[in-house]
Amino acid sequence: MSESHDSDPQNLKTRLLLFETALAKDQKSYYKSKSEIYRNAQQQILWFRLLAAFTASVVSFFTAYLSNLPRTGVLTTVLVASSLISVIAPAVAALFQTYADIFQWDRLIHIYSDAANKLDAADKISREIDLAALVPNADGAENPALTKRHARVNRYISAVLGVMRAEANQWGQSVHAPASLEEFEARAKQRAEQLKKEDKTEP
Repeated sequence: MSESHDSDPQNLKTRLLLFETALAKDQKSYYKSKSEIYRNAQQQILWFRLLAAFTASVVSFFTAYLSNLPRTGVLTTVLVASSLISVIAPAVAALFQTYADIFQWDRLIHIYSDAANKLDAADKISREIDLAALVPNADGAENPALTKRHARVNRYISAVLGVMRAEANQWGQSVHAPASLEEFEARAKQRAEQLKKEDKTEP
């Protein structure tokens, strides 16, 4: 049997257990936790947007109904308040939409969920590894299946590290202006160009 530290079966078994416990399982738990946090935040913002839109609709209907009634001092006050709410509520809904666009939770959820799913796939490789076979035979002879299991361990470790590298690389692709801000910037530039042309055509 080889005396190499890297090929020692007991050492390999210990390192595999440490890798699974201290890195793979912890990282998968982190991915799932972050995905759940961002998903909850996205759902909360969606709920506030729907509530603001629903409030605007109800108040607009209520205002239209009250406007047909005989005017009194109290009714006038109610109409003014309801008119303000019907104007403010859609603005609040748009504000929540902009807030969601800035944080881009859907992309964050995709990054972390995708990484967690890929680690689940890597776990299948881990479950195929027979830890009991990563030790020498009782008589001290070489285990004939040990080389195959070495390769499987390396494939598992490479898969986990590959997922972590891919997750880190996605951050550079995900950090850019949201679509709504890009559209606003394009419209602003178009408007500026239009104003320049109008200035040039004036006598």
